[in-house]
Amino acid sequence: MRRPLLHFLIIGTGLFMISGWLSEERAARPDHVSQDTIVISDAMIARLADEWITRFGSAPTALEQKAMVDAEINDEILHREALRLDLHRVDPVVETRLTQNMRFLTADEGAEAANDEKLLQEALALDMAATDIVVRRRLIQQMQWMLEAAAVPPSLQESRDYVREHPDRFATSPRFEISYRFERYSENPERPAPIHSAGFSAKRLAQSFGSSGAEQITSLVPGEWTGPIRRKDGFYRVRLDGTIPAQPIEFELVRARAHHALMLDRRQAALHRALRQLRLFYPIRVGGEPEDTTASIRDGDWRLDSAEVAESRHARAVLR
Repeated sequence: MRRPLLHFLIIGTGLFMISGWLSEERAARPDHVSQDTIVISDAMIARLADEWITRFGSAPTALEQKAMVDAEINDEILHREALRLDLHRVDPVVETRLTQNMRFLTADEGAEAANDEKLLQEALALDMAATDIVVRRRLIQQMQWMLEAAAVPPSLQESRDYVREHPDRFATSPRFEISYRFERYSENPERPAPIHSAGFSAKRLAQSFGSSGAEQITSLVPGEWTGPIRRKDGFYRVRLDGTIPAQPIEFELVRARAHHALMLDRRQAALHRALRQLRLFYPIRVGGEPEDTTASIRDGDWRLDSAEVAESRHARAVLR
């Protein structure tokens, strides 16, 4: 009798508990792991830099370029791991994509209509799961979700502690009480422009007076005027009347948000831990220089194999 929940727990534990379960003899690189080096060529680095410039309008810094290269390596590792686990054989989205590809390729050949299973097998034989961009992105995403699943949901007390440790994320926004008046180009002293008063959050202040105008206003001493500050409808002089500091919010009002934020942090941490371990299984070469990933794998072969994934009904359900 199958027990899907038990299978899922076993898979989750085996995938993420990096421990000394296995003997020192099994700590060496497993035979079934691909020895193909992950290569990030100079041309690929240049392409990534060009994409950055197109998106942000300036060349990436050395730190930003390293982050781009690391992301490219991580994607390649996740893709290879997904293929190793045969996720492309159990994901209905991938199956549909590959089948549609084959229908498109054979549409003009005048061949008899083939069933989906046959088309899928033909696509797999052509190695489309490794070369199709859409399938690659899907498999990377699925592998990320599997690795992030190691994160343990926080308890109520842990959520409380998280709110206390991040007061700036769980508090009311500071408010700025200001007075402002329209600045006429030739103002009549006998009929000065009326003064309006209102309270603004930092976000609304920036929306109303622009980021530079908001910075001018918030740096004022209460009672001090500044300007003219340009808005869409003209120029204004503004006086800061006072500031209401940010206030902590009652925990029950942010309980769900805190739980979600902490869980997101834990999922990201679980993914990063897993990727650090997975890098030990793959030789990596960046721009002609090999990365130092030759350290022995002292934690044993903790990764799932395809049989374990296929055994889990829950894993199949998640992939759908």
